[in-house]
Amino acid sequence: SVHRADWPEPLGVEADLDAGETAMAVVGALRKYKTDNQLSLNAPVERVEVFGNVDGFEEDVAGVMHVRELESLDREPEIESVVTGIDLDYSTVGPEYGNRVGEIDAGIEAGDYEIDGEVLRVAGVELDPEMFEVERERRYLGEGEMLEAGDAVVVVQN
Repeated sequence: SVHRADWPEPLGVEADLDAGETAMAVVGALRKYKTDNQLSLNAPVERVEVFGNVDGFEEDVAGVMHVRELESLDREPEIESVVTGIDLDYSTVGPEYGNRVGEIDAGIEAGDYEIDGEVLRVAGVELDPEMFEVERERRYLGEGEMLEAGDAVVVVQN
């Protein structure tokens, strides 16, 4: 019976809690990647680069997620922030610029705008920060697909 068994002895394994949490986040990101790409969870992945601390858990992550080659890197990945859209707050832009709103929309749609600090210059007007919101996306500049995994960045090369 479990009730009569001796308490288990520690295995003597030293584990880094932060690295373990990052490793779990990496596994979660890889599971989502496989699901989003309609791959079975036991489908092999050729190569994964982890930009973050998973020290001591590389083999575990690779085994669980069927990664043939997993590399943990201490350096920062080459990532750029790209503007993917600009959302206007028409409740403030409309009363201020009235019939010029169409020109402003057209300028944004054509990519004919400039973001200078917190000001948006488009169609000959300057919009204050409360009049718009910039949507940004982080993109990996190297080969492979970038996944966010908590504090780590995971790059899948399949």
